Amino acid sequence: MAELTAEDWLATVCPDLLSRGELVYGRWLLMADTRMATTVQGWGSYRSEAQAWLAAHLWQRATMGSPAGLTPTAAQAVGSVTNETASNGRDDSNRSRTYTVLKSPHRGDDELLTTIYGSNYIQLRNLCPAFGARNIRL
Repeated sequence: MAELTAEDWLATVCPDLLSRGELVYGRWLLMADTRMATTVQGWGSYRSEAQAWLAAHLWQRATMGSPAGLTPTAAQAVGSVTNETASNGRDDSNRSRTYTVLKSPHRGDDELLTTIYGSNYIQLRNLCPAFGARNIRL
């Protein structure tokens, strides 16, 4: 199977942006490409997907604000749950979770967390060995 392009990923990630036409979405993809951290090698096979997520984030922030309503506080556990232990009682006071969460501090993460697109960009970034994720026990 051929590797997907950023345009291919944008069709899945944000069809609304893609529907604006090549002139519009092409500029947002270019803007995202110039803002992406590190080299192509740092992203590995995730670069095209990450570019689509970042383009969608930039477009949403510039044209629609942040309807996703994510705040840095609410998005701190954006990573996947890797382990969870619940109490035997009726309340959740003994609940314990381990998340794979956002590596920090990265400049700009608070702004990225304001949209679901930016949040997914960070999650994808953390899958890359050049950036990495870390486990935090809550």
